[in-house]
Amino acid sequence: MTIIDVCHVPPFSNSCRPTPTELSLPLNFSDIFNLKFPPVQSIFFYKLGESTTTFFKTVILPRIKHSLSITLFHFLPLAGHLSWPQNSAKPIVIYNTANDGVLLTVAVSDEDLDHLYSDIRYASESHPYLSPLSVSETKASILSFQITLFPNKGFTIGYTLNHAVLDGRSISLFMNSWACICRNLDANLKISPDSLPEELNPSF
Repeated sequence: MTIIDVCHVPPFSNSCRPTPTELSLPLNFSDIFNLKFPPVQSIFFYKLGESTTTFFKTVILPRIKHSLSITLFHFLPLAGHLSWPQNSAKPIVIYNTANDGVLLTVAVSDEDLDHLYSDIRYASESHPYLSPLSVSETKASILSFQITLFPNKGFTIGYTLNHAVLDGRSISLFMNSWACICRNLDANLKISPDSLPEELNPSF
C-alpha cells in the first residue's frame, strides 16, 4: 500500500457563512465513562466500474474532500480535539480554527478488494486501511479517516473515532449526512451549507 496524501480537512467556511473561530463542550458523565474504551473503527466499501488512479484523484477525491468539509461545518465539535485543561474539572472538546480539522489519509492498494470485503478474514487484514487517532500528553483527536483506492475495483473509507465523544448513533448521523451532501454536490462542487434535511441536522 502507498500513502499518497495526508492532510487536515477543516470545516467549510465562506464570507456568507463563516465558521465560528472557537468552541468548547464539556464531557458529560457517560462520555467520561467511555474514556477508558479503545477507539472504534469501521470500514465502508464502494465498488466502481471506473476507478483508475487518475479518475479517483480528479473526480472522486475532490468530491469526497469537499463534502467532508461541508459536513464538518454542521458537526463542528468533531473537527476539534479532546483536552483536559488544568482549570477544568473534566475533559472538554475544544475546536479552534487555527489548528483543527479532521485528519484524512489517502492511499492506493494493490490488494484484493473482494477478499477484504468477504465475510471470513482476519481482522488484522483491515488495519492498514484505518488511520489512527493522534494522541499526545495534552490532547487527542476525535475522528480520523482513511480513503484507500483499489484501482479498477473500488475504494474504501475507514474511520477511527474517540468513543468518549462519539457513539454509534452520532457517527451514523455523521456518515449519513456526509453521504447526503456528497450525493447532492453539483458538477462545480457547490452546495448550500444549509443543505441537510431536518432529520440529519445534529444538536450540540
